[in-house]
Amino acid sequence: MADNKQPQSREAYRRQQTKPVEQPEQSAAPKSRSKRQPEGDQRVGRLKHRLNWAIIIVLILIILTYLVLFFV
Repeated sequence: MADNKQPQSREAYRRQQTKPVEQPEQSAAPKSRSKRQPEGDQRVGRLKHRLNWAIIIVLILIILTYLVLFFV
């Protein structure tokens, strides 16, 4: 180690890490939600839509597999 610092104990390191870091005043303002993140209802609706498509695709693949195994 080039800098002759003494290694810190775990307790001292934890205390150093938990010290509050001063933030600029601009970050103290409440952050608005990003336009890319939808609200809860929109998120649930999109997940329902994706789940429905996933179920339909799985059913079609099961039917195709059954047909291939039956006729081949």
